[in-house]
Amino acid sequence: MAKIVLIGAGSHIFSRNLITDVLSYPELRDSTITLMDIAKEPLNLITAFTRKLVEQHGFNTQIESTTDRREALRGADYVIVTLQNWRKKDGC
Repeated sequence: MAKIVLIGAGSHIFSRNLITDVLSYPELRDSTITLMDIAKEPLNLITAFTRKLVEQHGFNTQIESTTDRREALRGADYVIVTLQNWRKKDGC
C-alpha cells in the first residue's frame, strides 16, 4: 500500500482534481493519501471532500490530514507539492 502525500492541499480546486485523478486508478485506491497544508480551514475542506469521495465510492483509501510537514512526509512513497503564486495588490 503506497503513501501519497499532497503538500499544499488547501488549494481546493487543484487538489480536488488531483485527488479525483489519483483515485481513478484502481491500483492506487488502496493507498494512504496524506493531505498537508499550513492553513487549517482550507485543509479541513479538502479533507472532508476527500473522505466523502472515498466513502461514496467504497474505496479502501486511508485519508490523513495534518498541518505538520514532517509528520506528513514520514513513510511517504510519493510526494506532490503544489504552490500558488500570491501577489500583493500593489504588484509587489
